[in-house]
Amino acid sequence: MSKVSIIVPVYKVEKYLDKCVDSIVNQTYKDIEIILVDDGSPDNCPKMCDDWAKKNNRIKVIHKENGGLSDARNEGLKIATGDYVGFVDGDDVVSNVMYEKLIDLISNSNSQISMCQFARFVEGDSPNYTIKDDVSVFGQNEALKEILKEKIGNHVCNKLFKRDLFDNISFTKGVAYEDIFIFYKLVLKANKIAITDSKLYGYMQRRDSITNGCSVKNVKDYMNAINTRYNDLADNKELKMYLELSKIIGIYIYHIKAVSTKDKEFFFSDEALNEYKVLKDLIKFKYLKSYLEEGNIKTKVYKIILLLNRNLFWKLMTRKNKM
Repeated sequence: MSKVSIIVPVYKVEKYLDKCVDSIVNQTYKDIEIILVDDGSPDNCPKMCDDWAKKNNRIKVIHKENGGLSDARNEGLKIATGDYVGFVDGDDVVSNVMYEKLIDLISNSNSQISMCQFARFVEGDSPNYTIKDDVSVFGQNEALKEILKEKIGNHVCNKLFKRDLFDNISFTKGVAYEDIFIFYKLVLKANKIAITDSKLYGYMQRRDSITNGCSVKNVKDYMNAINTRYNDLADNKELKMYLELSKIIGIYIYHIKAVSTKDKEFFFSDEALNEYKVLKDLIKFKYLKSYLEEGNIKTKVYKIILLLNRNLFWKLMTRKNKM
């Protein structure tokens, strides 16, 4: 039986931590180690982690200074002894069969990465897990295309990875959207990825985060992640069209996020203008139809407005956000 290491970064999640760890401890797949990484949490989490370790000998605890999500995951990877590794955020929960199903996917398809779907739920509710028989297996290039089309999400927490994929690869410290920075790199080291339609990872949407806007730093990190991936994959001719389309959608989302910062100076900065010029150049030559295909009528209207008049886009989106 293959051993699975599950890494849980812990920071200011004392309201949710017990449910999170309990859902992992009660997995039907038993050959697991659980690594709780206390990322300098200022609440009761450090003691809660230690209490869990006393109750269950499969649990290891790391206490460290606050360094962010990526840093916590990297510290967990350093001591992970499993053949496979997974990640769970400290305010989320997982189905009790999640890792059994993900291990079976890998074994049955000879893949190095397996993935399930999210059971999204709002704080105070419970996730609605589902089990489905549908499974898809993608080779490396096919998987990269699906990632660029956003059919395969970048999140690492609903996936299981062969441990050695992380050799010489780590999460980028101090950035938002860390999963975009790393996931395609892991796929580049894998031959296949197997995906089930089953919803097994309970992803909680906190009520206090639903209306929060983005910070300027986070928006810059997002675009940096998109550009880094674009540049790293640029030599793959088979991916060229998918890369350019993902860049177009990425720049559009970047502008949406830039509005949400409520920082007009940033939205009209030279940095944002340069990305806008790339968007227009790509669309002008090849991709206007593709750009307008995705989304409902309102989204398509906003996409057209962005192309025609950034100032009007800012005004309309700002008004929409206020409403």
